[in-house]
Amino acid sequence: MNAEKSFIVFLEDIAADIFTETASDVQKLCFRLRFHPDNHQLENTDIAGLIKKQLNGGFSENSINPILGDVIKKIKDKFAPQMAADGIDTAKLTPGRGKPKEKESPWKIVYRWLRMKWIWQSLVEKADKHCEWIDFLPPENHLGIVIPPPRHKRQLQVKAAYSMRIELQHSSRNLLLLNQGWTTKYVLTPSIAFAPKCQLDGKPMWIPQDGSSLQESNGWINFDTPGKEEFVGIVLDEDLDFDWLDLREDNHAPTWDETRLSQLWSYLEGKENWQVFYQDFEVVG
Repeated sequence: MNAEKSFIVFLEDIAADIFTETASDVQKLCFRLRFHPDNHQLENTDIAGLIKKQLNGGFSENSINPILGDVIKKIKDKFAPQMAADGIDTAKLTPGRGKPKEKESPWKIVYRWLRMKWIWQSLVEKADKHCEWIDFLPPENHLGIVIPPPRHKRQLQVKAAYSMRIELQHSSRNLLLLNQGWTTKYVLTPSIAFAPKCQLDGKPMWIPQDGSSLQESNGWINFDTPGKEEFVGIVLDEDLDFDWLDLREDNHAPTWDETRLSQLWSYLEGKENWQVFYQDFEVVG
């Protein structure tokens, strides 16, 4: 299945979540047409024309804005907490707020958010989820012989001190390590904060890395709130030449968003020799 077909299947899953069996057929069609990737460059008036054509004329094109507003409200009602956690100002999804020329259309905000969720989901689906490649080890296990925690327990404690040990049997390849918490989206490698060097050498990689700002300050990783912490590791041969990965003093801990994840996804789609790994942990109080 190619990428765009995969996104359309993802949209169908979203539609099943937000529309009940008794929901308006016009709203369902509006959702599918407005958020279809082939229609991204079309205006709402164009979408109205497509709806009218598919309904054999049984649709007033002047009603496209209120219909689309109802669709966006259903999405917001269903996913508002997730959207807020992803940095979306859901107040901007209300039609008529602000001056039209000075704001992004609500449907475009939703579209960008849906694309981000789909790309992350696609990476997770493609990932090797059986490889136990990350351990979080407390300070007492960082001296001498390392005793990994039980494999069946992926629980971490809030505000506890940890070192992260990554074991991926690759040499002379680069690791791009993305983290997603409830409200945070960080790039761990490469980063000045956690691990300036992202090249694997066949041996365990420890984070915080020597030379990182975190290692120089307290030397440990900790989590400040309960919740799910997800890690996606992408192993590839090339250096990623993205400005948001530059090791700069004003970019200690790079973050990722829809734009950056889309840039990464477009790059990976043109490559063959890359692998992705996934692991998650539950942080408890």
